[in-house]
Amino acid sequence: MTMDDHAPRTYDYLGLPLTRVTVGGLIDWLVLPDPATVTPRAAGYLNAHTVNLALGRGSDLREPLLALDLLYPDGMSLVKASKRRGWDVPERVSAADFFLRFCAAAAENGRTIALVGSWEKVVEGCAGYLESEVPNLKIVMSENGFLSSEREEALVGKLRALRPDITLVGMGSPRQECFALRLRDEAGLPTVWCVGALFEYFAPGFRRHAPLWMRKAGLEWVFRLAMEPRRMAGRYLIGNAKFLIRDYRNR
Repeated sequence: MTMDDHAPRTYDYLGLPLTRVTVGGLIDWLVLPDPATVTPRAAGYLNAHTVNLALGRGSDLREPLLALDLLYPDGMSLVKASKRRGWDVPERVSAADFFLRFCAAAAENGRTIALVGSWEKVVEGCAGYLESEVPNLKIVMSENGFLSSEREEALVGKLRALRPDITLVGMGSPRQECFALRLRDEAGLPTVWCVGALFEYFAPGFRRHAPLWMRKAGLEWVFRLAMEPRRMAGRYLIGNAKFLIRDYRNR
C-alpha cells in the first residue's frame, strides 16, 4: 500500500505534524490495511480553525492532535500555507468531497463501518443515505455524539466488543480527537477517523454543501458564512484573520 503517488512525508507546521497525502492516498490508508493485523491508529485533520484552536492560549487540542497518527490538510488555507513554504502538499483533502468514494472503497474491500457523532436524527439519516447509495456497505453502528460520562463508558465497551474495521467520529474539537484516541488506545479499534461535521452533509435535508467551484477555489467558508452568519462570523471573519497573521509571523 502506498500513501499516494510519492513517498509519504510529514511537515512541521507551527509545531503540528502535517502529512502530505492525496485523497486517494488517504482512502488507501483508511481502507486497505488488514484490520486483523494493523496496529490501531487514528487520523484527524488540520484547517485554519483547528490550527487556531490548537495554538491558542491554554489550548486543550494541541496534545490530542500531536497524539494522532495522521493529520491531513482539510482546508485550502493549509494547502496555500504549505505552498508559500515550498512544501509539496498537492491538494485539499476534505472528507465531504470524497465520502461516497471512501464508502465505495470500504464496501469493495468488505470493511465494516461505525458512525459516531452529531444528533441522532443526523447520524441515522446519514447512515440510511449511505446505505441507499453504496451497494454492500456494512454500517454496523450509528450513534449520536452527545455523550455523558456514563454513556461514553458504555459506548467504548460496545465498540470494543463490536470492533468495526473503521470508526468515524464526528464531534467538535477537541472532543472528537480525545474520543478517537480513547477508541484507539483503550478499545484497540483498528482505524478511527475524526470527521467533524461530515454526517450533517449526508443527512437528507439537513445542511447544504457549497458548490464544487467554491470548494476548489477555497471559498467554502464564504458559503457557510452566508448560510449561518451569526454562528460562523467569529470562526471565519475573525478566525481566518488570526490564522493568516499567525502564518505570516511564523513563515
